[in-house]
Amino acid sequence: MRKLALSLYFALVAAPALALPGYTLTIVDNAQGNRVTGLNDSGIGVGFTTWEAIRFSRDGVAAVPFPGAVWNSEAFAINNAGTIVGAVVERRGESSRAFVIQDGVYRDLGGLKGSYSTAWGVNNAGTVLVNYDTISRSAGSYIWNANSGLVDLGALSTNGGMFANAINDRGQVVGTARGVDDDLHAFIWENGKMVDLTQLVIYGEFGFSVSGISEQGDVFGTANQRFTSHAWVIRDGSSDYYPDLTRITFIDSAGRIYGIDQQQQAVIVDGATTIRVSDLIEGAPDWILGMDAVNDNGDILTYACYDGNCNYTALLTPVPEPATYAMLLLGGFALYCRQRRRRG
Repeated sequence: MRKLALSLYFALVAAPALALPGYTLTIVDNAQGNRVTGLNDSGIGVGFTTWEAIRFSRDGVAAVPFPGAVWNSEAFAINNAGTIVGAVVERRGESSRAFVIQDGVYRDLGGLKGSYSTAWGVNNAGTVLVNYDTISRSAGSYIWNANSGLVDLGALSTNGGMFANAINDRGQVVGTARGVDDDLHAFIWENGKMVDLTQLVIYGEFGFSVSGISEQGDVFGTANQRFTSHAWVIRDGSSDYYPDLTRITFIDSAGRIYGIDQQQQAVIVDGATTIRVSDLIEGAPDWILGMDAVNDNGDILTYACYDGNCNYTALLTPVPEPATYAMLLLGGFALYCRQRRRRG
């Protein structure tokens, strides 16, 4: 038995490592107008269709439940506990209101200083990121948590005006805000302090956009050109440029980048390797895949096109490599041998 275990071990060590897994494709829905905005680690996604916030799972699509009738609703994020956030308009002509559904309980988060608000993100601590806009067009952002309440993020300058794009589990928030020069500046906010990132941002002919932040604190966005955009990442105080990517959706805990290339195809960048996701799905080379939402397991929930039909919503799930199965087998075999020795 020991010889068998050692043979299997050395075979695995000698085998070349395959960085990217294969994927399976599951069609979740085939309805026009679906928009995916978030995905948690359980494979549950959120988004919206015409006038209605929706929830995606492997079993299909369902409306996000509200305690009463609403005229319009949109869901923008979901965390691993199933907390859903977004915006709702109760009656036609009214302003949007930020909401959170936490442990099945709906809460209206309102607006800090005005009548327009949208809950844009939520982390796994249950902290909700909200953007608001007053009637006088004074835009700002705040975070809310059931335990600590509401905290306004402030402003980068006295010119005011900001929009926060994302929040991670560290409580770091990124977005854009007006600087003293009245231009838009990239920022990161943490523990009550806002830091200007503009010196690290890569600009295009038409400026830049901030897209998000990873759990490691990597900030990513795009340099905007006339007809396209090019992605960038700020990490460890420096900037990396990804001209082959038009945008980045997600960076996982291993540093893999999930985004869209210049041909509008979903790709994964793992170190020096870039591969299209459609090439990782056996028997599906003709699919055109987006990259709407990704979780840290590598699951992807997105729109998908086939034979001219782009109404599909697809859930892409990683398939472990054979070496992974073999390592599990080796682990189980080692436990078996240990139990036998104890019994002997």
